Amino acid sequence: MFANKKIYAGLDIGSFGTKTLLLERTGKSCRLLTCQHSSHASEGVLDEAELYQEAGLWLKENCPPKTSVCLGIPQYYGNSMLANFPSGGKAKIRQLVAFETRQLAGISEAAFIEAYQTLPPVADRKNPALICICNETVLQERLQLFRQHVGLELQNTALNGIAVLNAYLDLIPGAVTDKDPVLLLDLGQSGSSAIICCGAAPLYISSLTFAAERFEKAIQADEYRYLPEEGWQKLAKFDFFDDDGRSPMLLAAQQLEDEIQQIVGHWRELEISPLAKTQVRAVFICGGAARIGNLPAWLEKYLDVPVHLLGPTYESELRPEFSCAYGLALQSAGLAKLNLSLLPSDLLWQKQRQKRFPLLLVALAVFFIAFAYWQCSLYFSLNRESHRMRQLTAEMEVSGALIDQLDQLQKSRQGYTASIAPLLLSSDYVARLQDAILAMAKACDQDDCFVFLGDEDRFLNPDKAKDKRTSAASMTGVDLFGIAPASVVAGTTGTDTSMTEFPLRLESQSELPSTSFICLGFTPFVPGQPYEQVRRIVRHLQAEDAFPGTDILPEQVRAKREDIVRPWQRLFRQLPDAQYRPFAFKMPLRQSKSKNKAHASDD
Repeated sequence: MFANKKIYAGLDIGSFGTKTLLLERTGKSCRLLTCQHSSHASEGVLDEAELYQEAGLWLKENCPPKTSVCLGIPQYYGNSMLANFPSGGKAKIRQLVAFETRQLAGISEAAFIEAYQTLPPVADRKNPALICICNETVLQERLQLFRQHVGLELQNTALNGIAVLNAYLDLIPGAVTDKDPVLLLDLGQSGSSAIICCGAAPLYISSLTFAAERFEKAIQADEYRYLPEEGWQKLAKFDFFDDDGRSPMLLAAQQLEDEIQQIVGHWRELEISPLAKTQVRAVFICGGAARIGNLPAWLEKYLDVPVHLLGPTYESELRPEFSCAYGLALQSAGLAKLNLSLLPSDLLWQKQRQKRFPLLLVALAVFFIAFAYWQCSLYFSLNRESHRMRQLTAEMEVSGALIDQLDQLQKSRQGYTASIAPLLLSSDYVARLQDAILAMAKACDQDDCFVFLGDEDRFLNPDKAKDKRTSAASMTGVDLFGIAPASVVAGTTGTDTSMTEFPLRLESQSELPSTSFICLGFTPFVPGQPYEQVRRIVRHLQAEDAFPGTDILPEQVRAKREDIVRPWQRLFRQLPDAQYRPFAFKMPLRQSKSKNKAHASDD
């Protein structure tokens, strides 16, 4: 109900009269608004300029200014053929059409305008294409007259034969899918054309030498003076069956019949498909001569095929003279099955641009809507991002102030840590050493003994330990808290006293100790099970939480410190009835919390 309505016109200008028809299109349907037939003689039209001027005046009076018009070109000004091309793309078909156009033009030096349309397969033609050509000079003259005197939009131009075929395909139900050949006759006042079609494919199109003026001349003979009617009324009521066999009217009708037979015979000679042997299913007559008396019935009798009138219905009356104008109006409205436009290239390009202009507007609208949406989304996105950046900037300013405070606190903490680190390291080392002594005491039996317990660095680098001991001995003799021990006051250092009693003792230093202890000792030798006691000690130490990774020290590592074991071996050899074998353990330490804190303070 909201579909746009637009008026389209078909303009069929002949030598003796002009036929104009208006269609109103709504969606994909149309209806006939009005039609008009004017005779040039009765209107006093003397030349083509006045003819177009008269048609323009009637169109301006009966239709809106934006009405699109399709102008008809007489069939004898052009040529049409149905070619069968091999399969290929549009470029190849275009090349073949150009070749066929040159063939249709023959040896003429005149320029021609061409148009083609591919059709569905029909009558053994796999890739048929309908080709139409028209003399460009004639077409340009008619277009110039149309622009000067009509003043409406020229939508299209088409050959009258193609327009009649479009009218047939629209007016006759099932005509598009018809598989049998059908003959269409357009009997005009000054020229006629015949179209043999199968469905929507025109198999053969030709102009006839016969025209309706032949009947007008015949009716003026002396034999028909007795008829009471005058002029056209004589032709409209003429009875061909009551006429004498040699009368002028009957001779004219027989001439028409003979030419129809020749047209059909010529088509059968050119047709290569089995369709050439098929009987013509029906004949459809249109044009001004179709309304002459009982001519259709007479042709049906002598052609031996059904003959029907073809034309639109206006005011409850069949109007075959408007068939061509009706087909032109259909093509102007874009509802024609065959839409071949015979327009010059510049005008055709202009029409294509006008046709695509709404698509351009839609594309621009979509583009601007998308661009506006993108701009809005970008605006809001940037606003959100700016707000987030302002928040981050404020947070970073607060973070910068807090970082400065944390730096000050870190420096203070590092100072405090540096002050208590020696205490933590020393106390941790002493605690570890105590744990190791207690673990060895629990693991060893009464007859077992261990003679060395120290960290791995001092065990493997005795020279380094000696340097540290010497460095410690060179100190001023004050303890961690700056209090001199009693031995210093008495004139001898505590270091000297300790060295006298324990010559191999290594003092704890204010540094990070090794991560493993080395334990050396002796256990009674049991014949038959020389290693059982050593394994028992190892299992016991492994069960301890502080030394889970205890294992026997490799012999090549233990051999580096024979200076520790050798005095004890001499001592055990002097004991009667006692045999001892040495053992050496590596006791990895589990990391403690205080040690981790020491690591963190160093970092």
